[in-house]
Amino acid sequence: MTTSRTGLTRYLLLVILATFVALAIVYSLTVPLFEGPDEIWHYAFANHLASGGGLPVFDVNQPATFLRNGAHPPLYYALIAALIAPIDRADFPADYHFNLASPKITPGASGTSPNLLIHTAREDFPFHNTALAGHLARLVSIALSTLTVVGVFGVARRLLRDDRLALLVTAFVAFIPQFVYGAALVNNDALAACAATWLLYALLRLMNDGRWRWALLSGVLLGVTLLSKIGMIVVLPIPALALGLYALRNTQHGSLKQRIAYGVVRGAVIYGLALLIAGWWYLRNFALYGDPLMWREWQVLTGTGRVPPTPIDFLRDMLGFFGLFWADFSLRVDRVLWPIFGLITIAALVGLIRRVLKRQWPMLDWPGLLVGLAWLAVLIATAVRYSFNIYDIHGRLLYPALAPIGVMFVLGLAGWPKPKWVMGIALAILMSITGIAPLAIIQPAYTRPIVSALPEGAIKISAYFGEVELLGYRVNSDRVKAGDPVEVVTYWRKGVVDAASPSGVMALLTPDGQIVGRSEMLLGSDTYPGEAWQPGEIVATRFVLPTQSERPTMTTVRLQVGDQSTELGQVTVWADRACDTDRAVNVTFGGSIKLIGYRIEESTVTGVAPRIVLCWQALKPTVIDYTVFVHVPVAGGQITADAQPLGGNYPTSAWRPSEIIEDAHPLPAVSELKIPRASIGLYRLDTGERLSIDGTSATEFELVK
Repeated sequence: MTTSRTGLTRYLLLVILATFVALAIVYSLTVPLFEGPDEIWHYAFANHLASGGGLPVFDVNQPATFLRNGAHPPLYYALIAALIAPIDRADFPADYHFNLASPKITPGASGTSPNLLIHTAREDFPFHNTALAGHLARLVSIALSTLTVVGVFGVARRLLRDDRLALLVTAFVAFIPQFVYGAALVNNDALAACAATWLLYALLRLMNDGRWRWALLSGVLLGVTLLSKIGMIVVLPIPALALGLYALRNTQHGSLKQRIAYGVVRGAVIYGLALLIAGWWYLRNFALYGDPLMWREWQVLTGTGRVPPTPIDFLRDMLGFFGLFWADFSLRVDRVLWPIFGLITIAALVGLIRRVLKRQWPMLDWPGLLVGLAWLAVLIATAVRYSFNIYDIHGRLLYPALAPIGVMFVLGLAGWPKPKWVMGIALAILMSITGIAPLAIIQPAYTRPIVSALPEGAIKISAYFGEVELLGYRVNSDRVKAGDPVEVVTYWRKGVVDAASPSGVMALLTPDGQIVGRSEMLLGSDTYPGEAWQPGEIVATRFVLPTQSERPTMTTVRLQVGDQSTELGQVTVWADRACDTDRAVNVTFGGSIKLIGYRIEESTVTGVAPRIVLCWQALKPTVIDYTVFVHVPVAGGQITADAQPLGGNYPTSAWRPSEIIEDAHPLPAVSELKIPRASIGLYRLDTGERLSIDGTSATEFELVK
């Protein structure tokens, strides 16, 4: 390889690493503290060690849930503990509160926010106390994950013997969205992936030349891997497999007997070093619990355990396992991305099949690839085994085998007729999703409901409800179709710092007192209650009121907090419904309101009022609320039924051009009342002035049965 090519490879590798680190830092600053999977439990164990607490001893009858991750080997947590020990962390856990409205925290709760915790200004930059310790702990994960990416390049370079392909593998792994997301969190998967990747690299070097330094390094890395995470004991057969392949492969290093002897000696060194480094942990568990993995205690601590899955359940678990490998931001939206990753996987599989059929392979280290694939197969088998005991099988269980996974994907994607295009598109998709997700998906989901000032369009108001002041509000629309929601955003400020946040009830009230929409919210939202508000903050609370009305109506938006209430404007709810008629007519009043038909409904049931139903059509807007008069002549006089349309619930000022309104006017129930005819019209209630019928001087129209 030329010097210029080597320099370019190093430069591109540095670009990949720098981009990865930058993205991981963005994720770290975007994802609120302890919102990552089990992140609070990982931190709690590290904090326990940093505070001088020893390794916990568990009792299945009295599970110490807060130290549940003390069931994991302690190396990752010890690294973090050493870093955060000098920091004042007295605010943890007292000042960090779970979001009890989350179904993940309180079974049966109806909260829709992804927040597992209530996040306050104490977590804002510049960081202090636990916030500082938590972000420093995240930097440990970023550093370990960066080393993982470097290790992936080293493994890919050994297996593919092509720097360009090795760089593609490195980029592919570095931009898996979930890997970057996980790298930014407090999570022992970072150490497991790092140690296992470098262990594979050391074993590949050992298989190549059998030097003692690689055997010594393999032993150290095997010990570190065993101390990284519960379950990593499954890596134990991999060094033996590598040494066996070394004995079969390197015929130039003596006879088979000599190579076997070398392998046995090197194996003794590898496993001996691993025993010295990690053996104490497993021996301790065996002495305390009778099980080197303390599997039973771990299940009790984590609350796992399940009914054995049906075939359908198992298939669903495996599909979830696949999706969670690529993206799991603890948000529902990340599931939408899974089909995209499915297409990339299918493309890679098709490319591999094409290579098999055409026997077109680059120069590969086949024994080394076999070791890598064996490691991947062991991890997959472990995940399948877990699926019979626990419900959520996370794709990050495969991250210790990221290098062979990346190699197989690149071999597949590069196996198409136009490999540059296929590989380029796949990488572009991964990089786009990984780059967009923090600011476009994650940050909006966790944004606190705080605004710097009342937004444009908000109506200013000053109304006090106990210790909170309503500063303003904004209604998304003053006119909605029945069935559609009305959204009202209110803006609050708290006068007393420690005051609790009350609930607000928003309702849509019709003129006749009916409620056609209602919403109840904790002011500031479940994820940012009043206790968390800071002096001077303006906190937004969003009410969404589903409208439930079969008829059009005007409504008043009423807000009630405690025993105090105020009105926040009006909203028109219109309904798109037909108006059945017995008689079709074409009579226009005042050039703005047309009568297009009517029907007269007589009743033969005692006590049930007959009624006249008028079908109006608005021709143009009107600012006046006209009253409809209905006069029915009877013996000795007439019956009147004057009222604004729909009993005053839908005045004419609310009508819109072309809208059709069915307007029923009940008549007083009179025994054997017949309605052979009636006269109708519209007038102003304040002046008595009637609207005339267009083209005439008449102000009333006669209806006939």
